[in-house]
This record gives sequence, structure tokens and C-alpha cells, in this order.
Amino acid sequence: MTFCRLGYFKYIYVLLVVGCILLALVMYSSTGKPVIADDVEELNFSAESGFYEDEFDLYIDAVGGTVFYTLDGSTPTCQSNKYTGPIHISDASNNENVYSTRTDISSGFQKELIEEYSLFYEDPQYVIPDYSVDKCTVVRAVIYYGNDRYSKVKSASYFVGFDDKNGYDDINTVSIVTDPDNLFGYENGIYVTGKTFDEYFNTHLKDDSVFYQWWAWEGNYSLRGREQERTASIQFFDEKGRLKLSQMTGIRIHGGASRAFSQKSMNLYSREEYNGKDYFQNYLFDNDYLPHTVTINVCGEDAYSKMRDCLFNRLVRNLNVSTMNFEPYNLFLDGEYWGFGWITDKYDKEFVHNRYGIDTDNVIMIKNNVLSEGEDGDYELYSDMLDFCSNADMTDNNNFYIASQLIDMESYLDYYASMIYVARCGDWPQGNVALWRSRKIGNEKYCDGKWRWMVFDLYTTSMEEELADEDTINSAMNDSPMFANLMQNDMFRTAFLDKLLLLSDSTFNVDTVNREIKEIREILDSAMENNISRYYGEGKYSLYFDEVESIENFFEKRGTYIKDLVGEYR
Repeated sequence: MTFCRLGYFKYIYVLLVVGCILLALVMYSSTGKPVIADDVEELNFSAESGFYEDEFDLYIDAVGGTVFYTLDGSTPTCQSNKYTGPIHISDASNNENVYSTRTDISSGFQKELIEEYSLFYEDPQYVIPDYSVDKCTVVRAVIYYGNDRYSKVKSASYFVGFDDKNGYDDINTVSIVTDPDNLFGYENGIYVTGKTFDEYFNTHLKDDSVFYQWWAWEGNYSLRGREQERTASIQFFDEKGRLKLSQMTGIRIHGGASRAFSQKSMNLYSREEYNGKDYFQNYLFDNDYLPHTVTINVCGEDAYSKMRDCLFNRLVRNLNVSTMNFEPYNLFLDGEYWGFGWITDKYDKEFVHNRYGIDTDNVIMIKNNVLSEGEDGDYELYSDMLDFCSNADMTDNNNFYIASQLIDMESYLDYYASMIYVARCGDWPQGNVALWRSRKIGNEKYCDGKWRWMVFDLYTTSMEEELADEDTINSAMNDSPMFANLMQNDMFRTAFLDKLLLLSDSTFNVDTVNREIKEIREILDSAMENNISRYYGEGKYSLYFDEVESIENFFEKRGTYIKDLVGEYR
């Protein structure tokens, strides 16, 4: 009798709990916010994301609710298209351009404002494509259960008929799918001038402040930090069009001044909150670790060639500096072709851990004189090193010995010699510098507390034919007190000049450089025709070849000049 009563009360208790849960769901749904049901079966698409020769019908299977879908990248709701039968998937390239027609993605389109307010009239010559850009079909679907309860969104990208299109052979593809408001919304869109630009411009007009170059004007894309990260679905395809990775991710705009450019670099973040994993679930580079963050690098000011950074990283990969992996990708945003770029590593504590074996909580990293990885107080370790190496009397070998305990001298020599060789100047070395060290000293090879340098940003003012006879030793000394001071030490000066000569005969040997350029051009020649047409207009392909020729001519001339320059500094 007692057992029966206990069983009865347990039954009543379970009913009450279930009732409370259902009531809570109803109350939450009454706010109008979708309630994600995590315990449902996923939607089943009859075809996975990929490249297809022929058009086909896409079937969607789901249990327990009604399927709604979108074809424009927007998040589906019960107000979207109701699935009642197969969706016909064909080559979408002839569809009307939508996102690629926007002029609010860069202040560079504000030609009248540039002419009136920019310190220097610099028209970037951006155009809106007057032809149908290549497109894929983006399908996003969701199961609706009623009472504002939805399944998780399933997204897919379908490329039909691309076998006959130029610029896709042997190149990877990445499709980023996100609600258009995340990219192009006036208030929340991270890819546009938006509300931030209007408020910035109105403020400056009222106080009559000096206006800088157009790319320095603020816009939504200027905003930084985690709060500017948006959720997206990504699909990576290899060079044969096979699906390599599909998952949810976070996206942010990446870069400095290049944020204002028409084509922007983006960081992609794998987070547990998006997909249950803190790392991308495939090897995106030719290495043995899964990255947490990668960058879609569209090369900033090197927009006409997109070669310099990749070329330099490949040439110096065996020196004592950190270098990035570069994988070529054609990018699509919400189904529309968005140009060519490189998927690269992102310099962070995960990069240092994977490359050098240092625990992530033991990494200090500086980028552009700002602490990007580390703890409170770590910046002082950098500023103390910089102060000593810039101001101590380096003619005293005791001081030079102390400096060599603060920094990895081989890394510093390799970094400065290689950057000076390729005539990096203008915004370097006073900016665009990255370096790291371990906070604690241990027994591991790189856990010695010494600063080491990282190849960082070769997009501007380097490897140009007109710079082949530029004395960048002098410009580097003018712009870096630390380098100028170290050059006062005879041992350092001799080692540095010897390093320049060695690089001329090995790393930057003309035959070596031309071989690397040839390999990169096998990727770029066709891909850049599409990219140039997309952003600068059809018939402007010569912009690419002119830049490549300038790079080739630079290295043809630079070696002879470097040997003469070394003689002047002996």
C-alpha cells in the first residue's frame, strides 16, 4: 500500500514538472523570440553542399513540424517560404545581383565627399559590377513546431555549372552564409559604413575638424571586439570542389585601414557556443593541428596582385621568424562571388602554442605596440625591453650582451634584414610589427623569455620596382630607435650586413624568387581576372600584370643595389 502511494506521488510529481516546463516554454515564446529545440532530429537535405555539373531537385525531410526555407541567406522563420515540394537547384549566376550592387560597403564610393574632404584626393576607382557575378544557391531551412519553437537552422551552398567558369580550377572555395543584416544592416551590419559613418561625419562637419584620407573615416566596419562578431554558417570546399568542412562560426572584420576597402579581410572563429567545438573540425592547412581562428586575407593595399604577403612568407619560411600558412580561396558571401583571398593563420596564443609548444597561458604577444595576448603587467616586459635596447649604450658590449638575453638576436636579424631587403618602408617599422615571448622561463626550447619576431603585413610599400634602389637601412634607422641603437654595436652591425648579403645569395636569389612567383601565378593568373573585374571593372586585368611585373623587376635589380649598399655601411 505504501509502495503504491509513493509511486502515485512520483507520477504526479513528474506531471507537475513537465507542466512547468511547458508553461515556461509558452511564456518564453510569448516574447516573440524563437525557442531553439535542441532535442529534435536535424533536417535532412537530399544533397550536401558542393559543386554539381547539372541542375537538380533538392528534397528536404523533417519529422514533427513544418519546414520553412530562404534562398537569400536570411534566417528562416514561419514567415519565410514554406516547403511543399522539391527546390530546383540550377546555376544561379544569371540571377540579379543583390549584395554586390551595394555602395555602402566602403567610404571609397563617396567620391564627392572624398574630393571635398579627404586630405589627398585618392579615388580608389571602385565600381559596381555591370554584369552578373558568379553565384551559388544558398538554402537555409528550419523546422517550425508552433508557438515560436524552431529547430536549429541548417544551411547549404550549391554551385552548379562551375566546370565551365574561369578562375575556379584548382582553387579552394569558401561560402559564408549569414543573415544579410549581420553584414549589411544599417545599425548592426559589420561590412558597411552604416550608422557609425553618418554619426562620425555629422560630428566632424559640426566641429569643422580636419578630415583624413577617406579610408580613415569611421564606419560600422571600424568597430572592433567580440560585440562586433556575428554568427554565420561556413562551407569550405577543396580545390576539387569537395566539401571539406561545414559548421557554424563567428565572423569579424579584420585589419586596419583596409576595413574601409570595398573587399575586406575577415576573421573566422570556432567556438563551443556556435558548434560545440573550439576548433575547426578539419585541417585547413598542411599541418597537424586544428585552428581556433583563421583569417580570410584579401591583402589590403596589395589589391591588384594579392601576391606580396604570400610570396614573402614562402621565401622566408626557413628563417628564424614566424610565418603564416597561405591557402587560396574564392569567397562567396550569401551566395554572391566576393573575390579572391588567402586563408591564413591568425597570430594569437593558439598559434604560438601549436607552432612552438608554449602553453597558451604563458604567451605574451605584441602587435602594433599593443598587447594582444597576455595578462595585466605583461606590456611592461615589452616596454622595458624596448627602452633598454633603444637607449642603452650599445657600443658597450656588456649592454649588447644584456640585449641578446632579452631578444632572440637571430630572430631580430633575420626579421630586419629580410624586411629591409624587400624595401619595406612607409608604415614600417614604426607600425605593423608583431613579436612574442614566453612569460615564464622553462626547459623547453622556446620557453626562454626572449622576444621573437613574426612576419606581419607586407601589403603596403614593399617589393615595388621604384623601390629597388631605396636605402631602407636608413629609413629603418630613422623610424626605429631600437634598430638605430643596435646598429651602433660593431658586432650587430657586421652580423646584420652579412645577413643582408647572405639573403641576397640565398633566400632572395632571383632564381629562387622567380620559381616561387611562378608557382603562385599558377593560382593567381585566372583567379585575379575575376577579382579585378568584380571590384575595378572588366578590361582592367592589366592592373594585375603590371603589379606582378613590378615585383619581378624589383628582385632583378635589388640584389646588385644591396651589395653596393652594404659596402656603404661597412
